[in-house]
Amino acid sequence: MPAVTDSGRATILFIEAVPDGILDTFKEIKTSEAFEERMRITVEVEEYFPEIAARITPASFGLLDEQAYLQTAITSIIHRPYVMENHTLILGCGDSVFLTDPITGHGCNTASYAAEQIYETLVTNKEAAWDEAVGQLIGTG
Repeated sequence: MPAVTDSGRATILFIEAVPDGILDTFKEIKTSEAFEERMRITVEVEEYFPEIAARITPASFGLLDEQAYLQTAITSIIHRPYVMENHTLILGCGDSVFLTDPITGHGCNTASYAAEQIYETLVTNKEAAWDEAVGQLIGTG
């Protein structure tokens, strides 16, 4: 992913992994050198990232400085995307409903997708009462 840093433009390698899965290999890393080496090894595993591995120039691969890496963990949460209040269907989308990965801005993407799904469900059900049953349709869309 392209980025602008204190050192200028850079490309960031970003890996999301299932906890304790095959790509969850960074949790014991404590130094920039160890992180850089682990990232290099992980990306070079061709069955996971062949397109990325093919674009890496070994001479230019590396961290910009000793603090140029981040490790974090987040547990995704999906809330029910609607509530009934005084016989009114109230809908939510984006980060109010989906807590995914705040580092990559998934809230914007999920809000856009949710808005599209809400629109499609409401148009399909425009003759129906917009009640909890429609909310449930949205919740499964």
